[in-house]
Amino acid sequence: MGRTTPLLALATIALSGCTKAAPETTAVDNGETAMMGNAAEAAAVGDARNATAPAAAPTAVPTSRGITADPVGPLDIAPGYYANASVSCAKATDVFFYDGRRVGVVDYDGAGRSRGLTVQPIGKVTREGGGYFIESLGIEVDKMSGARIKLVIQDDGPPMRVCSRDEIPPKFRVG
Repeated sequence: MGRTTPLLALATIALSGCTKAAPETTAVDNGETAMMGNAAEAAAVGDARNATAPAAAPTAVPTSRGITADPVGPLDIAPGYYANASVSCAKATDVFFYDGRRVGVVDYDGAGRSRGLTVQPIGKVTREGGGYFIESLGIEVDKMSGARIKLVIQDDGPPMRVCSRDEIPPKFRVG
């Protein structure tokens, strides 16, 4: 029997659910493929090299209930709801939401009462000083130790920690 071609090897790996490529597989990279962690995804984009390369795992961040979440997206923080660290999550009035694609900030009415969160696509993020600046909101997000962040609008805000969805008051939960 002849040598297995890279395409045939990848198709076989993808169909079998195996996560390691056969040793005779040759890597071909067209320069347009994204790094992927498993063989099925690598086969879908035609990049055999990434089928055997494990993805670098980000450091998991513990939330207030000990749940861990990996940092994601352009802000490189754990997804979830962030509340003032000096207040219980259930009594939070200033909440910041992040899921890697969208951000949510508290929407206040003219009298200063919060109506819930306004959620929007994250938009353009630039690195500034020690944090990440979300241009559409005019807010800088600074990472702190542990699972904490600090929002800078005009002045530094208080440290905020990650809270689980069920700990946050219902009016601040994203549907």
